[in-house]
Amino acid sequence: MKITLPKPIKRLFIILLLFTGNEAYATHIVGLELRYTFVSGNTYNITLVVYGDCGPASSSAFSTLPTAAPQVCIYDGNTSISSVALAIQPPSAGVEITPVCPADINLTQCTNTSYVIPGIKKFVYTGTYVVPYTSPTWRFIFTGSMGGGNLAGRAAAITNITAGTTIQIEDTLNNTVYNNSNAVMTTVPTPFFCLGHNDSYNPGAVDPDGDSLSFFLVPGALGSGTCTLTGSQVTYTGAYSGSAPLGVVPGTFTFDQHTGQISFLPNVLQRALVVYNVEEYRGGTFVGSSQREMTFLVLTCTDIPPSGGFTSTTAGTIGDSTHFYICVDSGAFALNINPVEADTSNTITVTASGLPAGALFNVVNNGTNHPICTFSWNTTGLTPGSYIYYLTFADNACPLSGSLTQAFTIIILPLPKIIATGGLISCTSPPATLAATGGISYSWTPAADLPCPTCDSNLVNKLPFTTLFTVRGVDGYGCKNTDTASIIVIPSPANMLHDITHDQVIAYGTSIQLSVQGAVYYYWTPDNGTLSNPNINNPTATPLDKTTYIVYGYDSTGCVDSQEVTIDVITTKEVVPTAFTPNGDNINDVFRVANLNKGHLVDMKIFNRWGELVCQTSDNNKGWDGKFEGIRQDIGTYFYTIIIEHEDHTKVYYKGDLTLVR
Repeated sequence: MKITLPKPIKRLFIILLLFTGNEAYATHIVGLELRYTFVSGNTYNITLVVYGDCGPASSSAFSTLPTAAPQVCIYDGNTSISSVALAIQPPSAGVEITPVCPADINLTQCTNTSYVIPGIKKFVYTGTYVVPYTSPTWRFIFTGSMGGGNLAGRAAAITNITAGTTIQIEDTLNNTVYNNSNAVMTTVPTPFFCLGHNDSYNPGAVDPDGDSLSFFLVPGALGSGTCTLTGSQVTYTGAYSGSAPLGVVPGTFTFDQHTGQISFLPNVLQRALVVYNVEEYRGGTFVGSSQREMTFLVLTCTDIPPSGGFTSTTAGTIGDSTHFYICVDSGAFALNINPVEADTSNTITVTASGLPAGALFNVVNNGTNHPICTFSWNTTGLTPGSYIYYLTFADNACPLSGSLTQAFTIIILPLPKIIATGGLISCTSPPATLAATGGISYSWTPAADLPCPTCDSNLVNKLPFTTLFTVRGVDGYGCKNTDTASIIVIPSPANMLHDITHDQVIAYGTSIQLSVQGAVYYYWTPDNGTLSNPNINNPTATPLDKTTYIVYGYDSTGCVDSQEVTIDVITTKEVVPTAFTPNGDNINDVFRVANLNKGHLVDMKIFNRWGELVCQTSDNNKGWDGKFEGIRQDIGTYFYTIIIEHEDHTKVYYKGDLTLVR
């Protein structure tokens, strides 16, 4: 990133912002983190990482870092147990991590304090400690003692707290259930940001145990330099606090506890103390925490650091530039990320950390102004949940290189829990309800017997037999799952009715008594006036022509059975019925001459009671269907004249009335 000042003044301004202070002990450390690693048994390696200022104003205190022996105090809850002196790890001179462009890498104050470009080095100190027993409240606390009477002091130029304080950071351990190693921060705690630009920072925490992480912004603590704890916090100025440490445009500060991502729009030049606390959970059990203290520096820039986000995918759903959703067991997918920077003369280099097991990250044209990145993975067999990895986008702007680390979250979605419920159909039950929950759309099979195969529920009135239905439900992300439910069909009792009258042949004009047994209630059809009582088990029938009677028998619960009997009527003479029932049941629906075996119909006329002709035909098979000009006629009495011609050419004339019954 470039500062909007002439180059000599610009560099001096950076130096003053970064490193000026009033006390020698308070100017040489610009960032610090504490973590531990499980070795075996109850043995842990404790690591303190110190980021020191190479500048001349810090030279006296900075010169002690290669030989420092930081002290870490061991507590169980509030009880002091022991302490550990840490030793410098090679290279003892530290490793330079100054965010400068490659052209200026050897021109920082870490190379020569007379140079104008500031420099920062990382020093690593470790020690081994054996915890004497298991406890849920182990505390490893660095209270600021660097050994030899030196203290780790905060820079006096920090703008959001009062000056003149000593650093204290703390890790915790619960070794009652699991052994634990802290998450490792993959980005350096010396971030530079641009005034008036949407900025972002992420520590890039990767946990070696695969623990789930929760991030918190906490107040800075006041160190005593001894294993006597002060229990005090730094004093924040104005409206600043541990959870709101930055000067920003109102409403622009966000912090994601799942990824540690800070996003904000700074509205003031500042050097702000920011303290991360990272909690680790395994199977829902808290196993420990670690801390990092750092300083956010907001400068006036002309070059904005590069950035990038998801642009396209081969499957799944892109929620936003850093969140992606896909259903478990969907197979392979690929996500594209194309980094950009406003100044296209700068090159962009992309590096990845914390990739999930089995995931691949590929960069084409890395180190150019248009790298193309692809994240690919396969969801088959994965455990649903959130998987976080980090990308760092760095440019080659001079003198200070722009850099942004962004967390990307892959959410593997579980299949929706589709629950189907069925029911029972019997002669005594109401319609059964077939229903499904857990999705936003559904598809039922078999579909033929359902009124709405794509609805969440169906009322099923009738099925031929017990049927197992399968429903496929789809949730809002397109994830699919199935469930099954049955509609159980209990048939009506078989052979309830018995001892029904056998089929009979009777002479025209005679009657026969019908009979059936086995039910509580009865109903005979057709109810066309030929039965003495259609609601008893033994009515008398006087059919005029061949008739099939059906009897329905009901038990006390409403279940039904049916039987039928046919009565044939023999006569040598044609018969003109006195009534008919045109109700669409195909039984006595048409008025015609019965038993017309020895002749044919010459003419038949039907008149209503007002003398209006409503039917005339010479086709006995057609007869009268009870309609006039397609309109059903009213129930009542009608009048007819009929001419029949026999085989010997004699004619017979009939005249009378008939009753239309429905």
